[in-house]
Amino acid sequence: MIVFSIIDKDGDTDTLKTSRTKLTVGGAYTDDITLLDDDVSSEHGVFDITKEEVIYTDNGFGTLVSGREIVGESVPISPEDRVAVGSSVVTYTLEREETVPVRHMPSFTSDVIKVTRSSYSKAFTPAPGTSSPHEEDPSPESPLQAKDVSQTAPDFELRDIPKQPSDRSCFSSLFGSIKLVVFIIAVIFLLIEHFCG
Repeated sequence: MIVFSIIDKDGDTDTLKTSRTKLTVGGAYTDDITLLDDDVSSEHGVFDITKEEVIYTDNGFGTLVSGREIVGESVPISPEDRVAVGSSVVTYTLEREETVPVRHMPSFTSDVIKVTRSSYSKAFTPAPGTSSPHEEDPSPESPLQAKDVSQTAPDFELRDIPKQPSDRSCFSSLFGSIKLVVFIIAVIFLLIEHFCG
């Protein structure tokens, strides 16, 4: 972007901001930079703008570039030069577009992947002398197998669990009860017969 400043004979300043590559300057209303001056001709000169430089071309009517007169010539001009066309002075400045710095934002996905891979490596790193967890048929010593239950289950002994009676024990208990009932009934009959007989 380039900004032209036009100072007229009364000292008033106008600005023109443009991104065009060619601007005409003169006394006609069709010129890109119109100077209301009787000493200025229509299309008095032309500014050619490139990325590298700005070139002013006088169309044969006479122009002062920083005090040096040129007629029908093309000269490169810098922002420090003053192009006097008639009673007006034209200068320019380059306006640089401000760029907003882009801050690096951490990638949530990449962080998750890193954590996942780290956790996976810690959990599934094979112990020395064991096979890799990526093998299709892991050996019995593979760290992918379930941990030994005895290492995590609470310690207890079988004696702490009451034994359930078997069928034979139940039958023996029932038979013994029947014998006891029969014996009691027999004793009762004997007593009745003794006292009542």
